[in-house]
Amino acid sequence: MSTVLSVPALEEPSEPPHGLRRALPRRPGSRLPFEFLINIGFVAVILACSIVALSVPGTETGTRVAVIAAVVGLFGGWARHMGAALLTGVIAWLFATGFLVNTVGLLTFTGPDLVRLAVLLGAAVTGGVYGARARRRAALAVDHAD
Repeated sequence: MSTVLSVPALEEPSEPPHGLRRALPRRPGSRLPFEFLINIGFVAVILACSIVALSVPGTETGTRVAVIAAVVGLFGGWARHMGAALLTGVIAWLFATGFLVNTVGLLTFTGPDLVRLAVLLGAAVTGGVYGARARRRAALAVDHAD
């Protein structure tokens, strides 16, 4: 009996060595992958809440929330990603409710808290829509350049 050994052809490995992942694909016109945008949004909210807590008196909760809503809207426009904008809006609501309104880290779910959530999500949607339109225009510009 003869044994035939078959040697598989050398193929490109499907995964890079040492478990490294390939770069995440990006949509045309998008800035960064979603995972990075979430982290950047989190840091933007932390910095904005810190600055607002130090500079705006605690009695002016409307002003405090308005500044945070502006930051969320600007982030949504810059990120050009609706999901990242909405998640940043929720994070901003948690921090604003816990540290800018209640000032001791206490989260509450009363009528005014839900109104603040709606305001922050509205700012996120507004910024996200603007960013998505800018991303679409950038993608069309790339398509027309080809």
